[in-house]
Amino acid sequence: MEQDEIPDAAINHQLEVISATGLDEIAIADLTQHLQQLNFPSGFSGEIVFEFTVNKGRVGGIMLDEEASTQKDAVVVEKIKRSLLVWRVLPSTTGKLVLILRIHT
Repeated sequence: MEQDEIPDAAINHQLEVISATGLDEIAIADLTQHLQQLNFPSGFSGEIVFEFTVNKGRVGGIMLDEEASTQKDAVVVEKIKRSLLVWRVLPSTTGKLVLILRIHT
């Protein structure tokens, strides 16, 4: 195994992108990789739905869709929001996005 390879057991699959309306496949893969760096305490599962805007490659105006979300723990939601705010999207991506995540710890 080469040094930069990560064994499957070491990869964090606590967070999965179910749907990302407004993003292409490359952006979804990048977002998935970005979010999988987060670690959560055990005992959380469910879906989290966010709506946010992207303008000139920057994420802003993140809102939790409480009706559509089955996981609403404030610590988990805030951790994901902070991560989304530092995520860099391609500058050509603009508009309103709807992101559905599944968490299972």
